[in-house]
Amino acid sequence: MRYHYTVGKYVTEILRVGIKPATAFVPKSERPIVWFTSSEQWEGTANKGIVGHGVNRTLTRDETERMCGGLYRIGVRDDMLGLHPFQRITNESRQHPAVTDSLVSIAIEAGSNPDRDWFGTFHTVDPVEFAAVERWDGTNWQETREERKAAGAMAGLAWRKRRWQVNTVGVKTTELTSPTQ
Repeated sequence: MRYHYTVGKYVTEILRVGIKPATAFVPKSERPIVWFTSSEQWEGTANKGIVGHGVNRTLTRDETERMCGGLYRIGVRDDMLGLHPFQRITNESRQHPAVTDSLVSIAIEAGSNPDRDWFGTFHTVDPVEFAAVERWDGTNWQETREERKAAGAMAGLAWRKRRWQVNTVGVKTTELTSPTQ
């Protein structure tokens, strides 16, 4: 499983439209990336920043959880189409090597290992690709009722999407069964 770590203030939108490539602070000459990690531990680089009294700083994990509506992770399968290892995705993104080096330094300082654990894609990851949606409960990652409901909606969407794809090649939809049957 590959995980995209995020916070509660974004999770509703992610469940609705998917995970879009990050465009903040990305030069127009560079291709934006949706980031994933193989690490099952909270990704330190997902902690949010804050400006207070003219000083920028990164929130701690606990502060990020408290101030941003909780900690979430969205899992996709390891073999998701378009998911590439860190070095390949940064090379193909046209990211300046100095930016990549800086990103690696920040990641290592936060306890991450980009060369081993990080993956990315240039495409919006549709909710039908989500294999897991979990919230941190202070001790463990747990699927909550809201996430289970969203997962059911995603499964229904996947079924409808598959039904449409089959219809476009002329196969009768009556040959398909609902995921709830």
